[in-house]
Amino acid sequence: MKTFFIQNPLDVSPVAETLGACDLDPEIKSILILSCDKDHTPKTDIDLILKRLNKPVFGGLFPELIYQGQRKQSGMIVVGLYKETKTLLFEGNNSEEQIYELISEKFKDDNPEGKSIFLFTDALHFNKTGLIDSLYNYFGMFPAYIGGGAGSLSFENIPSIYSNEGLVQSSAIIGLYDGSISIGVDHGYTAISDSFKVTESVNNQIISLNWKPAMEVYQYVVEKHSGKLFKKSEFGDFVKSYPFGINKVDSQMVVRDPFMEKDGSIFTLDAVEQGSYINIVYAKEQNLVEGAGLAKAYAQNNIRNQNSGSIFVIDCITRSLFLDENFHKELNALDPENVAFGALTLGEIANFGNSYLEIYNKTAVVGIFEND
Repeated sequence: MKTFFIQNPLDVSPVAETLGACDLDPEIKSILILSCDKDHTPKTDIDLILKRLNKPVFGGLFPELIYQGQRKQSGMIVVGLYKETKTLLFEGNNSEEQIYELISEKFKDDNPEGKSIFLFTDALHFNKTGLIDSLYNYFGMFPAYIGGGAGSLSFENIPSIYSNEGLVQSSAIIGLYDGSISIGVDHGYTAISDSFKVTESVNNQIISLNWKPAMEVYQYVVEKHSGKLFKKSEFGDFVKSYPFGINKVDSQMVVRDPFMEKDGSIFTLDAVEQGSYINIVYAKEQNLVEGAGLAKAYAQNNIRNQNSGSIFVIDCITRSLFLDENFHKELNALDPENVAFGALTLGEIANFGNSYLEIYNKTAVVGIFEND
């Protein structure tokens, strides 16, 4: 593959030149685009550029990027892939049944064995649960899956998905890539509480735990562990260190990132199913860095072909916010050779080993291309 970094995508010329060159390059079969939400190419301009391209285009707009060992708060990464990627764009409020029907029609003639699936979805304004359930129900565990939630930390509904139709709002895109990617996933969090039953929840709103208001339970545990009084005005500061962990029978704990409390309920970035069991979890800086290193190690251990290639990193933006000036330690654990590209996302999507396809929060995902 060929990778390009455009420092200032507000300047349309290098964006058009780079994407145009990829489209004309006979070695390149499909194009992946990752960009920052703060200074992306104006929608009118990027739409015109993308609609002119003949090769499949997919990707997303994220809070920040990762490129060659550095955290990038502006810019655009363009990746020219040497293998075919068959894409499918979803627009609007699709039900799970509609998503499944679109997938089964688009990929009815495709064998997923030995292939991988990229998926990027609007973090807050698309049916992500319906998408991953439909994907897994159709393809099963045959392909590797990797992707993340696109959008802005402002949580505004902005166009955030790149496609051949342009930069699209409230949408998602998947790409069936004709190559293997070895996946590693870890987060570094451990439980500091007993398990609580989610006795009432609606999508991403946790209303009660063990039949008590969710905020009441959460506040008690956090105050006891931290030794500090919990003020609602400081909710954002506490949740950086104390997310939820959903217990899973056949895989590691799945972390959920709280971002708002209201009337005794806690809202998380992604859904928490009623009837599930969750813990309140915690990690120190060292635990997060070690978790990132484990994600890289798992990906390396799963490689079937030792002639492995490029490294693609999907890491949660809130991990970088928590580590702050020490985030370079996590980057070094994920990418000690400073060769990776990737994004800091609003939710991470992957499957690990034989486990179910999951939406994660506060998690590091590493994908290593095999023979790219």
